[in-house]
Amino acid sequence: MTKLFQAVCENHNMQGYGVVRKDKLVIFVRGLLKGEEARVRIVSYHKRYALGEIAELLKVFKERVKPTCPYYSLCGGCALSHMRYDAQTETKQEELKTLFTKNGLKVDWLPLVVGEHQYHYRSKAQLHMSNKSLCYYEDQSHEPVAIEGCCLLSPSVNQLIQEINQVLKTHPQSGEALIRESSDCKEIVVCIKSLSDNWQEGYLQLLKKVPSLKGMKVECGDEVFVYGEPVLNEPFLDTAIALQPETFIQVNPQVRRLLYQQVLDFGVFHRSDTVLDLYGGFGPISLLLCDQVKSCLVGEIAESSVLDGQRFCERRKIDNVTYLQEDAAKVLSAHKADVVIVDPPRNGLSSDVRRLLCSNPAKQLIYISCDPHTLVRDLRQLQSVYQLKKAVGVDLFPQTRHVECVVAMEQK
Repeated sequence: MTKLFQAVCENHNMQGYGVVRKDKLVIFVRGLLKGEEARVRIVSYHKRYALGEIAELLKVFKERVKPTCPYYSLCGGCALSHMRYDAQTETKQEELKTLFTKNGLKVDWLPLVVGEHQYHYRSKAQLHMSNKSLCYYEDQSHEPVAIEGCCLLSPSVNQLIQEINQVLKTHPQSGEALIRESSDCKEIVVCIKSLSDNWQEGYLQLLKKVPSLKGMKVECGDEVFVYGEPVLNEPFLDTAIALQPETFIQVNPQVRRLLYQQVLDFGVFHRSDTVLDLYGGFGPISLLLCDQVKSCLVGEIAESSVLDGQRFCERRKIDNVTYLQEDAAKVLSAHKADVVIVDPPRNGLSSDVRRLLCSNPAKQLIYISCDPHTLVRDLRQLQSVYQLKKAVGVDLFPQTRHVECVVAMEQK
């Protein structure tokens, strides 16, 4: 057994780890807060650091709170829920600023954007089916953690998880489950990828028991079965947009709207402007922006997102938003715009997209990021052509290690 040692935490990060040192070794300890003192056990060694765990907490930080989630010590999803929320937001803001400074990036920071709800804000759950229960995976492993609910999910989604677990008790199976709820909490759709063929009777019971369950899609091998109408009518503008289950939309409805508004506030738009909206999904930002500019072109690789956006434009008779189901680099190489908005996945911009943004710059570039580390990697190259003007963190995921960031740039 690894020998225990006593240490004082120097700092904590938004990954949920405290930083301590033993001799010259840096050790990251899950759940330890800045200023706390603990007896620590090292659980694994890596090239430049080690990971540790708290064996005994000797001095408790004033901002520590008791996690409300019964699965906190296992799944790792709500990695910051041992920390008071104001400390969470302060940590995220400071880490963003520090990360930019370390990478030589100078920008004016706005206060972190936060919503009203710290729990039960998620409208989507991606879960694993392990025999008789829906599960998350254990932190940094693929060991299933059976759950009856999640403190980050909406009450309606949690209720449906319990109903599905009842089905699994009599119809055990393995596979994946996707649950999505509309932001007005009126509709839910479920998609199941089952590795077993004993699902049908059990899931048909759900449609009768859960009034808000609008539809289900079940994939079993090469067969796809559809029940009801598994399309979500998501409130948008002064109406609703019909979204397929696969279509991406941020899972925190209230903060999602604040994020969109931040993008609109960061841009300086004119009636003569053309806008390229890359990695644009079904085009929510373009659809909010289109009455202020000449035209918007949404570049998106996912077919469901493109189709949902096109159908909405047809229904609303919006004629200055068009869609291209193409890779972002292909769209950028073929089209010039006054304003470019990018919202890439966690791996950030490809090298081709970075090169094209630099070789054929727009007057304005707005970058929406869901990973600060790939963001700063991209900005280090982009700042050769663009002046960083403003940045803001957006806390779409309270209690977790994740933070969004929006950066506004202008051509030098």
